Amino acid sequence: MTEGPVVERVEVPVLYVRTRGGAAAASIGFALLEGAVGRARLFYGWELDDEFRACVVRAAGDDPAALGLDEGLLPAGPWAVARHEGPVESVAETFAFLARRHVVDRTRPRLQEFRGGGEVWVYLPITAGTRGASERVGLDMAPLSE
Repeated sequence: MTEGPVVERVEVPVLYVRTRGGAAAASIGFALLEGAVGRARLFYGWELDDEFRACVVRAAGDDPAALGLDEGLLPAGPWAVARHEGPVESVAETFAFLARRHVVDRTRPRLQEFRGGGEVWVYLPITAGTRGASERVGLDMAPLSE
C-alpha cells in the first residue's frame, strides 16, 4: 500500500444503494448501482458499523427517484489516505494500517474510492490534529486553490 497525505475533504453529493452485512454485501450494492447508472462514473464504498453504501458521485440531471436510488453526502473532514494494493476483499488490512498511525473518528464512515482499472484508494476518518500535513482536496485528490 502507498500512504498518501492527510486530506481535508469537502462534502460530495452522491446517490447510493444501502446494504447490510458490511463490506461482504458490497457486491450486491454495486451491482444494483451499476444497473441504475452504468459504469462510467466515480464510485465509492461507504462503511459504518454494519451498514454499507455503494455510492456514485451525483451528476447533473440525475433523478434519484426515477433511478430508484437514495441520495446523500459523503461527509467532509480530515481523512488519512492510502492506495490499497491487493484484492479488494483485503481492504480491511489497509484501513488497519492507517488506524495504527492515526486517531480514528468513529462517527464518520470509512470510504473506498474506486478509480477504475482496479485502483482503490481508502479514506479513514480521523480526528483533527492527528499526524501528517493536511491539504484541502477535491474529488481527484489534487489540492484545491484557496
